[in-house]
Amino acid sequence: MWAEMNELSMGDENCPIWDISKKPIEEYEVRVIVWDTEDLEMMDAEGTTDGFIRCFFESDASKDTDTHFRNSDGKCSWNYRLLFPFSYPNKNYKLTIQGYDLDLFKSNDLIGQTVVDLSPIFEDSDLSHRPIGISKEYYDQYLTKEKKWDNLEFVSDEPRQFWVNLTAKDEENKGKTKITGRLKL
Repeated sequence: MWAEMNELSMGDENCPIWDISKKPIEEYEVRVIVWDTEDLEMMDAEGTTDGFIRCFFESDASKDTDTHFRNSDGKCSWNYRLLFPFSYPNKNYKLTIQGYDLDLFKSNDLIGQTVVDLSPIFEDSDLSHRPIGISKEYYDQYLTKEKKWDNLEFVSDEPRQFWVNLTAKDEENKGKTKITGRLKL
């Protein structure tokens, strides 16, 4: 509810008119660059994995990297860009990132996943009317202090590349989570 009190002597013609219409929808493009993995869990019986990464805001609009076949050391490399059209404001700002092992004759095995809430980045971009990328400086000065982010580890020589942990339930350890690999974005 909006309640405003004005002096009676102002008259209707002198009262300010406030625009309370809904914010117009703005179109964005979210760019996710998938670089590498480390320590990716081996899912095949031969001690290998056919790794690929899937990202999405809504699961029915997911995008995948290509597959890194027969990986045996947990280090996959893609240099793959995934582009997502995105409307702001939106109900879901959480980007889900999943690592999979490709299986041809059964369903793919989920190696692990992480979820990154991008709402602070959208809010900042909307306020500043400019594109925003997650850099080490932005992360250190704003996201960790103001938004309590603590899940990114930046690459020392690249201020715009960072590692996230992929996690999964540890069935051997009473369903607790375990790190199943690291992904560089």
